[in-house]
Amino acid sequence: MNQGVPLENRDDAAAEASGADSDSQLTFSIVIPTYNEEESIETTLDAIYEASPIPSSSFEIIVADESDDRTPEIIRNLEYPNLRLLRFDEHKGLAASVIEGFSVSNGTYVGVIDADGQHPPESLFQLLEQATTGDHDIVVASRYIEDGGIENWSRFRKLVSVGATAIAQLSLLRGVDVRDPLSGFFIVRRPLLADLTLNPVGYKILLELLVKADPDSVVEVGYVFRDRAEGTSNLTSSSYIQYLLHVGKLVSHSLRH
Repeated sequence: MNQGVPLENRDDAAAEASGADSDSQLTFSIVIPTYNEEESIETTLDAIYEASPIPSSSFEIIVADESDDRTPEIIRNLEYPNLRLLRFDEHKGLAASVIEGFSVSNGTYVGVIDADGQHPPESLFQLLEQATTGDHDIVVASRYIEDGGIENWSRFRKLVSVGATAIAQLSLLRGVDVRDPLSGFFIVRRPLLADLTLNPVGYKILLELLVKADPDSVVEVGYVFRDRAEGTSNLTSSSYIQYLLHVGKLVSHSLRH
């Protein structure tokens, strides 16, 4: 991660802010990666601000966007406080977008949530409460513990998910009790990101953090993974190949450290 390098000075990205004060002390930064989410992004942002039990002045939302539809235009037209648009001119991929969001975030805790409505915004603040009251390094929204679940997945997709999770647990996370290490919905304590190089293949950023950051305390909170309300999934068959390549890279990393 290129910590401390202003994205405004890079050729491939531009950071825009709406009422954001980068010098203020923020409790929470929320990174939302987007790729052609014009049908869902406004609804998701509305839901986050409406669900928040904390003042909007104490958190920021960073939308890390590489869309070629109306997504950035929609974000620019919204007037929520501390809403920031991080715009890329090329397709970097979800993981790279999130990592760039990490690098410009200001909060003590940094969360990741999807733009498509499959991650319930009210659960996002439950994660934050767990992180702050329990003094945890990482809090994971989990589909595979009590109160967790998945809406309307096919038997095949469930089987693939369970298999991919088992691969991660057996090859990389022995002794680490995380039931949903492939979740894309989590919160991390900001100091854990310092001096950390993240370069996942694909989009499993949490798995990368669990392996490379060596967190002292990880806890899971159950949530129900929802059906996408609008738009189409960005998940493709190549995502599974990228995942296996990612696991191979992390196994190599673990053997070297």
